[in-house]
Amino acid sequence: MILPQQLSAAWLTRETDSGSWQRGSRYFRDGYAKLENVEHLRDGTVLLFGSCQGSQFEPYEQQIEIQRDGKDFVLDGECSCPVEFNCKHVVALILTWQALASGKPADPEQTANAVELWLAELPGHADQQAESPEALLYLLDQVPGPGRDIEIHFCVARRKKDEAWGKGRITQPPAIRNSWHRPNYLRAIDEEILTLVQASAEDPWANAFTASGAAGHLALMKIAESGRAFWGAERLGPFRTDRPRALELGWTGDHKSGYSVQIQIRDSGILVPTDPPCYVDPDALTVGTLDLPRGVDNDTLKWLARAPTIPAGAANRLSHKLALAMPELPTPVEVEYELIDAIPSGWLNIGFDPERPAQTGAGLMYCYQDLTVAPGHPQTDRIVEYGSRLLKLHRDRSAERKLTQTLVDSGLEAINEERFRLAGGLEGTALRDAWFDWLQTVAPRLREAGWRIDLVGDGDFTVSESDGIDGEVEAQGNDWFSLRFDLEFDGWRMPLLPLVSQLLHHYRPGALPETLYLDTGDGHYVSVPATQIEPVLKTIVDLFDRADDDALKLARPDAARLLDLEGIPVRGATSLKKLARKLADFSGLKTVKPPTTFKGKLREYQQHGVDWLQFLREHEFGGILADDMGLGKTVQTLAHLHSGRRHGPGQDGPDAGPFGNRKARRADAAAESDRGTNQPDGQLAARGRDLHAKAQRRRVARTRALNLVRPSGQFRSCSDHLSAAAARSRVVA
Repeated sequence: MILPQQLSAAWLTRETDSGSWQRGSRYFRDGYAKLENVEHLRDGTVLLFGSCQGSQFEPYEQQIEIQRDGKDFVLDGECSCPVEFNCKHVVALILTWQALASGKPADPEQTANAVELWLAELPGHADQQAESPEALLYLLDQVPGPGRDIEIHFCVARRKKDEAWGKGRITQPPAIRNSWHRPNYLRAIDEEILTLVQASAEDPWANAFTASGAAGHLALMKIAESGRAFWGAERLGPFRTDRPRALELGWTGDHKSGYSVQIQIRDSGILVPTDPPCYVDPDALTVGTLDLPRGVDNDTLKWLARAPTIPAGAANRLSHKLALAMPELPTPVEVEYELIDAIPSGWLNIGFDPERPAQTGAGLMYCYQDLTVAPGHPQTDRIVEYGSRLLKLHRDRSAERKLTQTLVDSGLEAINEERFRLAGGLEGTALRDAWFDWLQTVAPRLREAGWRIDLVGDGDFTVSESDGIDGEVEAQGNDWFSLRFDLEFDGWRMPLLPLVSQLLHHYRPGALPETLYLDTGDGHYVSVPATQIEPVLKTIVDLFDRADDDALKLARPDAARLLDLEGIPVRGATSLKKLARKLADFSGLKTVKPPTTFKGKLREYQQHGVDWLQFLREHEFGGILADDMGLGKTVQTLAHLHSGRRHGPGQDGPDAGPFGNRKARRADAAAESDRGTNQPDGQLAARGRDLHAKAQRRRVARTRALNLVRPSGQFRSCSDHLSAAAARSRVVA
């Protein structure tokens, strides 16, 4: 019967490998393994069944058989993981069995092998503890023949007493690293090397390994690091890794024998075509990477290495093609060039369509005289065919960067090396106008600095400058007038209101760009300075709800708006401007003392009503004096009419018309009969005060509502004064 304590860490490492031992012991300490059943057979064999959590969601399952072989034991551990045999999961389950059999928790610090397990994690300790007298050697040699590749053979040898390696036996990677057996002479680095060899080898069962690709590069570097890599039948070495060396390309031969590619490594060495390429130096016993010439990558190097001997008759043609395709490579014979020695200039192609500004982009090219170069072209040295000539250019990268920066400083931002757009994140009309402004103001400066700027695409448009904006006022019935603005350009006059409507969604007065561009139709746009259009735009924005076709419909109290149009000539507005100035200078209602012909007596609120009526007469405004019954509308009207007599015929005084005197006498009689209304005593006075209080509350509420809808500007102050003056009269104006 096999007991758990009979199995040592050295035995377990030897039966698996050092890597599986280290990782399996870590899985055991982390509690990943779970023992499900143990069976003891009659012949002493032990069967273990369990599972261990790995990298997958579901744990891997293990079935382990341990047999006695004389004084030793043989491990046969199967697992459902990709390794399948004697893996780290098998190690973890055996250690768990040992811990559970001792009757202690499955904790490495609580097991009899705790110290041994801990020491096993010391770098290199597992290899030393399980070190076999044998080891895997890597024998490098150069194959005779055209390719002369470096081949690597695998040899299992044992050290002799003089510390030299014995002859050993040649083996193959599949025979060393398989799912049913791992020899105990493998070290951790050997495991990594064999994994890389199997990943890169075209034929895993070949007698020798030829390094290729990225995995071959890593394998060769680790072979040199192992300290067991030797050269040739004499086994010179071991190899070590060394600094990178430069690869040099050229051609050898003449016009008689032809030309062949010459690939040399500075300071000697043999080329190994891995990725990246390596060198092996049998003289210095070193291995390292290669620095390739500028413009040469790994694929180009392989292509050059396959080059046949070039006949002399084809050398000129081949050199010509090589110079065009790969100007940084040497050519079999010298090629004559015309050198371009010039500072680059910028060439910008702008695809601008005003109707689709979001699709606008600018493409950058660099111009070296007659040769153009895309910014993203990878080659610094370029050779192009220009007629029967070959032009050779060495790009001035510093000057190209300055050209790119010039575009950034002009207000563009880079999408990539070749494509640009306007900076600022603008959209719609704002983006369109920004492109217009860039083309009208920035592009001319760039052209003066030597730039070539072309407009490409389907956008067909013209731009002209505004010759000015003027207005016109027309009377439209009592107390109403229309205000129309016209834009003048190229001898044409066009109503401004329909043109400005397209700006209202994107611009607000006080936040305009320096120039706006108005779409007049048929692909024609007019540039208008913001200082010229802002007064008009402010008026239109405030009164846009009064727009009627191409004009604004305004009332006489809106005349103060004309004063906001400073610098804008307005035809037919002489009288309205006079009214506007009066309203601008308005500081409050003037008290109008009724003439002696008026026999009545006015209360304070009635005097305010007369003052308000006189204000309307003076400014030719219409109005309605309205109040509850009994508060003296008649007496206020009589006072207003008597005050009008002093203004003579043609006014609204009692002398107006042929029946003026008779109307005045009737008014006087009415005043006499209405005097009772003006006496502040008795029930009538009390009722008047009550009605007055109720009316005043209603007037205040109505006046506030009217003020909310009145236009802003200087007339608002006028309306405030009117409200105060009408404190005792309900006004609907």
